[in-house]
Amino acid sequence: MNNKQLTLSLVLGLVSSILVGCAGSADNTSGAKSPNEDGHSGYGYEMLPLAPSASPEAPSPALMPNGRVAPEEIQRQAVAHLPDIQKCKDASPEQAAKSETIVVKMRFEASGALISSTVEAPKEGEAALGTCIANALGTMKLPAATKGELTVVYPVALR
Repeated sequence: MNNKQLTLSLVLGLVSSILVGCAGSADNTSGAKSPNEDGHSGYGYEMLPLAPSASPEAPSPALMPNGRVAPEEIQRQAVAHLPDIQKCKDASPEQAAKSETIVVKMRFEASGALISSTVEAPKEGEAALGTCIANALGTMKLPAATKGELTVVYPVALR
């Protein structure tokens, strides 16, 4: 992937993350399941895949004016954990070669502390790699938000 494609991919990911965050305040009339329809109050984001070649964006406010954690803050912290994710891939090269994406679901308290970090629908043979990646991303500490619990669904691209 050349620099122009990478830049375009990151910009599209950022814009999509913002739009998903803004759409999260509307009522869900489509019948689609939002990340927090599991009985937990709060809000959530479904992020675009975290690419191994992603680079940090310019700093932006960690909280939005509505009291939610900004999707850019989540992305910034996830990008900062790419070296840890690479260590997971290096520790499980066969699993990493067979898998294209591992989807991690994280729940954070309003204080920003992690409640849980799990692999969504792991495929056969992905357990060790998925757990390692979920643990790596699970070390994120988000800023305190006034909108309650936050659920983040984050696909991690392995190639």
